[in-house]
Amino acid sequence: MQINEEEAQVVRQKFDWYTKGGWGFKRITSELNRRNIKPKK
Repeated sequence: MQINEEEAQVVRQKFDWYTKGGWGFKRITSELNRRNIKPKK
């Protein structure tokens, strides 16, 4: 198993927004959409 560093960076950022920034699901989703970061299918 290999870690995809690009994806891991996004996961870390989302975790920080949620735990340190107090962001909710909608705000995180809006920011990811603004940055054109789409979920894997």
